[in-house]
Amino acid sequence: MDIKCADTKTVINIYPTYMKLSAYPEPGSSSAKYAQIGLYSTGSSYDTGHVEIKPRLDVKGPLKVSGTFTASGTKSRIVKTENYSRRLQYCYEMATPMFGDLGEGVTDENGECCVSLDDVFAETVATGIEYQVFLQKEGPGDIWVGEKCPSYFIVRGTENLKFAWEIKAKQKDFECMRLENADFEEENVEAILGVYEKEYVAEVAQIIEEQEGLFYETT
Repeated sequence: MDIKCADTKTVINIYPTYMKLSAYPEPGSSSAKYAQIGLYSTGSSYDTGHVEIKPRLDVKGPLKVSGTFTASGTKSRIVKTENYSRRLQYCYEMATPMFGDLGEGVTDENGECCVSLDDVFAETVATGIEYQVFLQKEGPGDIWVGEKCPSYFIVRGTENLKFAWEIKAKQKDFECMRLENADFEEENVEAILGVYEKEYVAEVAQIIEEQEGLFYETT
């Protein structure tokens, strides 16, 4: 696997790290017994630029991104179906960071229904500013949004009319973001890989040393 600095021709090679299970054979020989336990990198020069991993990066387990996550392709979730194998469900992209919720309601004999927002949801969005509510009536009559407040909205219309609703509100602390420029400042590859080499590679080397010590003790 190669990690390439996009703004230079610098390529840092990533090789598998093996734990030796037999005393003498080398990796690649027909009699070798090794278990791959990690990766290590080689490369004498680093430069600034984003990190490019080829051909693919698989993460088995939770992945937490503490900054902005972007993708030049689609973002999707793999969903297993009963009759159609595994399929992709794609993210709904918005020009502004939004959260949404939906539900159902019924107007009373006065033609009103007060819909309270979920307490947890309300604390994740900026309902103190304008947000959107979309209604779908499920029967003859008419309905509309009569009032919107930070913790609830009121639907008015035909009495005893069932309806479905959907709310979209801007994510809290991201209210001013809209169609941001995608030309981000390049990350420092040396800083990124420096942490990787000092911590991860050192840990892998220690594991190999300990495993080899145990092997020779048993032989």
